[in-house]
Order: sequence, then C-alpha cells, then structure tokens
Amino acid sequence: MEDLLQTIRYLKTRAKNRRDLGRYESAVKILREEAVPLIQTELASTTLADWKVQLASELSDGFGIMGGIYRRWGLESETEQERILHLGESVNAYEKGYELERNPEYNIANSYNMVNRLVSYILLEPASLSDASTAESSSANISYDVRLELNRAESVVRDQLKEKRRGDIWALADLALISLLLDSSDPITAYADFIAKSPPSFAYESVLSTLRPMAILSLPVGDKLREAVRLLEAELMQLYSSASV
Repeated sequence: MEDLLQTIRYLKTRAKNRRDLGRYESAVKILREEAVPLIQTELASTTLADWKVQLASELSDGFGIMGGIYRRWGLESETEQERILHLGESVNAYEKGYELERNPEYNIANSYNMVNRLVSYILLEPASLSDASTAESSSANISYDVRLELNRAESVVRDQLKEKRRGDIWALADLALISLLLDSSDPITAYADFIAKSPPSFAYESVLSTLRPMAILSLPVGDKLREAVRLLEAELMQLYSSASV
C-alpha cells in the first residue's frame, strides 16, 4: 500500500512540476493516463474500508489538480476557442472530484473541488453568477444554478469549520470567497479569519490565483473581488517584507 501511495504522489508531483513549467498538456496526460487510472483500479479492487477512503481522497485531489491545470491552461490560451475548451475541461475535472468529496462512503472533509468547480464555471459563464437559469454550458456539458450551489457550499464549509476543519486556512479562504461571490460580506470582514491565522505565502498566492481572474470580469461583485485582491496582495507584501528583515 505504501509503495502504491508513494507512486501516486510521485505522479502528482510530476504533473505539478510540468504545470509550473507551463507544460499543461504533459501535466494533464500524467494525471489522466497514469495517476487517475492507477488509483481507480486499486479503489475498485480493494475491500479495505480505510484504504478505500485514502484512495478516494487521493483521487479527489488528483481531479482537483487536473481541474486547476486545465483552468490555468484555459486562462493562458491565445484563442477564445481554446479558452472555452480548457475551462470546460476544468469544470468537468473538478466535478469528478466533487463527486468523491460528497460521497458519504468516503466522508472526505474538503471543499476543494466543490468550490473550484463553481469558480471555473463562473470564468466560463460569467453571467451565471447573476442569472438563476441553469442553461447547460456547451463546453462543460454541465449546468449549475450558481447562486444555489454557492449557498449550499457555504453551508457545507461552515459545518466543516465547526468540526473536522476547525481553523483550516483553506476552508476559511473558501468561505471568504463564497461570501464575496454571494455579496454577503465585504473583503476585510470576509478574509479576517483567514488573515488572522497568519497563513504562509504560498497560501496567499493560491488564494490570489483564484481571485485575480474573476476580478477582471464584469461581475456584479467585481469591485469587492478587486478590493480583496488589493487587500491580500498588501498582506502578502508585508509577509515578504517581514521575512527579508
């Protein structure tokens, strides 16, 4: 089991390294053709409950990484056609991860895919944030009532923060983002608990990488998203300044 787990994590690290080099096609291929099938095969064959839970968590994470790679690929695409294609793939990958997150058999306490599938969908269909319709995205083949899904996500994350994810910076960041997208809070209030946890620089960078693409869209909460970017960039710069002293 340990050897297989090491192999899975090695493959995911390889995919992340390719991603960081901008080799998105290669990164996705490692996940889609190596890591994911390897986990799925073992998950389907094992009868050990604890091992199944660990494998499901690894698989969910793998789909999440894939969704992030596709999103970055889409946002950096040179043509609108490629942008739409890869953002659609991003939504689909995150949705597969979310199916595992919400499966009661695995009891995965995470909101990674749940929230990010909505972020990619908003990037793909900006009008969905203010439109209650659930018209299917032609590229993702999925339809969301985004505000309904955001409200559901908010409830899930709040419950997780009360128990298994108490004080978790990623849960706090997800909750802050959801509150901004629902226009139920201002950036300072929304990110107060996240900032109070003194998160590391890579956490700020990750949160900003999610906020920045949405902040440039014509969204009803665009001003708040841009204010949040400025707030977190200032906190990050202060963190870097303190580290250099």
